[in-house]
Amino acid sequence: MQLRFHMICIPGTARVAALAALSFVQHTPYRLSIVLNGLEQTETEFLERVADRNERLELHPCRSAMLVSHADMLNRLSEEETSDWFCFMDSDIFASAPFSQKLDAILKTCDVFSSCYPLASGSNSLMAGYSYLSLRSPMGKQLATTFFCAYRMDVLRQVKEVCNVGFEGTPINAIPKRCYKWISEDDLRSSDDMDTGKLLTLLAHSFGYRTHYDDLNELAHIGGISCRTWEKKLKWKLSNYFRGRFVLTDHDLSPNDRRFALFDSNLRKLRASTDIRKRDHYLHKTLRHRVASFFAAYVNWKYGDGPLPEIRLSDPDLRKRVEAVCRTLEQIDQDNCGLAWENEAAA
Repeated sequence: MQLRFHMICIPGTARVAALAALSFVQHTPYRLSIVLNGLEQTETEFLERVADRNERLELHPCRSAMLVSHADMLNRLSEEETSDWFCFMDSDIFASAPFSQKLDAILKTCDVFSSCYPLASGSNSLMAGYSYLSLRSPMGKQLATTFFCAYRMDVLRQVKEVCNVGFEGTPINAIPKRCYKWISEDDLRSSDDMDTGKLLTLLAHSFGYRTHYDDLNELAHIGGISCRTWEKKLKWKLSNYFRGRFVLTDHDLSPNDRRFALFDSNLRKLRASTDIRKRDHYLHKTLRHRVASFFAAYVNWKYGDGPLPEIRLSDPDLRKRVEAVCRTLEQIDQDNCGLAWENEAAA
């Protein structure tokens, strides 16, 4: 298939987005459009240099001078899409091996596809509901995440036009009344507000469309490293805690590890909360940030002056996927892709 994926890049994430984009075009025949959302000139120029070195990489400037929300940007991009599929992915998803044949085969059998649960969470810990990690509604209908997605455009247009909804997140008590006839009462009995795109994919079931989730092992979603505040958090952590060699261990993925309580607000909230669903939410965010910290330290070693981090994980599958991303970063460097981190804003 001739697919084009959109990768939304926000301020402070140009380095990670560039590495992820290069891993993607290295292992697929697809095109990739890097959407510049609120980037300053130095980051834009940096990504222009990266895109100039690969014909399947392109930049998509945003018309707004202000940072646009993820949901609003997805709505804009979907309205501009002219091909049969609307595809998008997070800017911290790395490809470590070819997967296009597998994805092409899957897309022939479904209308809405999603993948790439964050590495630390793992899709085995599925939660019913409408949070960003939920893959099933309270009644068991398959939902899509917005990490790595492909929507058949005729399906997307029909649902958006008939129901007048898009990718925006929606509080349960603010679902438009016109949508009630397509949603069961049991699916409305949820304590979760509907995260980005959840209402859209829930409604797609009422039109007979097929939604499918699949863990593509050739892709690894770090999760958390592409948030806007990460650069500041990274500098603080590396300068105040990770002065020595960073070692990713089983303890790092344990919510009972108190070493991180000083700077991990999610861990503090996890310990203080008695709500089971909120505790799950804070736990997943805590674990996601631990894995993101490892890769931040790895990139800092590769392109900065930090020590080489080490992996000591007993989970063979997680260790294998973490190591695969590290090898991918090595290959990008060896391929001499022309990446230079002289711009402080990009680095």
